[in-house]
This record gives sequence, structure tokens and C-alpha cells, in this order.
Amino acid sequence: MRLVTRGDLDGLTSAVIITAKDTNAGNVMVGGSGVTITDDGTGNGYRLVPGQPISYAAANCSGVF
Repeated sequence: MRLVTRGDLDGLTSAVIITAKDTNAGNVMVGGSGVTITDDGTGNGYRLVPGQPISYAAANCSGVF
């Protein structure tokens, strides 16, 4: 997983971009504190397939797991 923080992007001050590695053997789950790795529709995270990016509004990276 690659994490891009606001210091990496001009003018971006309140978000993080997470990209799952292309070489991942399976999906990863991201979310807030307490996120689970359950990938059957009952989990509480957001599924990223290999190579997929997602952005979250966040003041810092400590709230993304």
C-alpha cells in the first residue's frame, strides 16, 4: 500500500490518498479505527483491489487504518 500525504501534493491540506500495491495477492481493507479485514460484505472497511486508489478527507494519517 502506498500512502500519499498532503506534503506530497501542491495545495492539498486535508486529505490522504491510499493506493493498494499492484502486486498484492488479494484485496486490502481500509477505514477508521476498528476496521476489520472481513471481505464478505459484513466488514466495516472499504475494499481496495490490487492497484486501486482511494482518497479520504483527513487532517492527518492517524485516523486511517
